[in-house]
Amino acid sequence: MFNQKIADAYLELFLKSDKFKAGTRDVQYSLKNLTVDVAKTAAGFAGGIGLTQAINKVRQVTIGAVKDFAQFEVGMRAVSTLVDTQITNMDDLSKSVIQLSNRFGKDKNGLTGALYEALSAGVDVADSIKFLEVATKAAIGGVTDTKIVVDGLTSTLNAYGLGADQA
Repeated sequence: MFNQKIADAYLELFLKSDKFKAGTRDVQYSLKNLTVDVAKTAAGFAGGIGLTQAINKVRQVTIGAVKDFAQFEVGMRAVSTLVDTQITNMDDLSKSVIQLSNRFGKDKNGLTGALYEALSAGVDVADSIKFLEVATKAAIGGVTDTKIVVDGLTSTLNAYGLGADQA
């Protein structure tokens, strides 16, 4: 049963990774073409150094955003290996992580890592976002990383046999 679950998770990751890679390549190709088009247009209007620097900055920001998105997707794909994706809506879970990130000003990739840690420590997926919210608030109050708080909370809860809803 456990080996079958691992095999199913691996197969799902493998199948989805091809779609993700194809989507990422399409985005990168489109961004590359956009950058070239903008550069050509800008060069036609004015060959100034300032404009070229501005275009390069836009290009760097765009590439950074694509890489950040790709990292988030990889993190959520790792999270998906810990849950039953037949029951858990991964899109909703991803949106919840992004909402927490926006609400508390925490990096979504850091929150994804903390979510992975919480789930792997036994937090039920149904309680995971609320648990992550509690951990994020504690991290902000303690000026630390959410993942560190998750580790401390789950260790304490598990030591006393308590559920995540009692965090």
